[in-house]
Amino acid sequence: MILDIVIIAGELAATVFSIEKHGWWKQFRYYTQCSNYILLFVTLVHLCLLMMKKKVPEAVDRCRYYATCLTTVTFVVTVCILIPWYGHPSFFLIETNGLFYHLLCPLFAIAQLPFITCIRKKDTRLAMIPTVVYGIVLYTLNFLKVVDGPYPFLKVYEQPWYMSILWFLILAALAFGIAVVLWKICGRKQRKQGGGIR
Repeated sequence: MILDIVIIAGELAATVFSIEKHGWWKQFRYYTQCSNYILLFVTLVHLCLLMMKKKVPEAVDRCRYYATCLTTVTFVVTVCILIPWYGHPSFFLIETNGLFYHLLCPLFAIAQLPFITCIRKKDTRLAMIPTVVYGIVLYTLNFLKVVDGPYPFLKVYEQPWYMSILWFLILAALAFGIAVVLWKICGRKQRKQGGGIR
């Protein structure tokens, strides 16, 4: 419950910064915002169930895992791609909404996974679907010149066509790899206590 409250507080603080910076609707171009709003919604549902002392459905726990996969993609892309590309690590990891969206909320979400035992191996494939869908939609919108970016690897007219395909494959593989790693973390607390995991 404490982690839920911390995540929700961080997400709400970041939301204020995000709206101030991008407005209500333009912020949804960003994978970062989309992934963190999903985490916020799922965490709110989980906290409400705990406060009402109701049994948490496995579907909710799976959604917590999926949301954690998405925000972890945000964290890894920020650290491994955006910071090397642009520099300015303090801007991406400390200033305004980056502190919560790129760093703290993803890490707190990961901290919940050892307590979740209902995650199946096939969930690793399901967890990458939102990332793949986001990539398809944003590459298409960039190709149609409806949007520009917002990430440098999405700008199809500023790189060779094959680099757009390569970046798409890299991001899909990254999303799947993260999902597998996080799946291995799930249920570790219960395993240490002698419980099982599916």
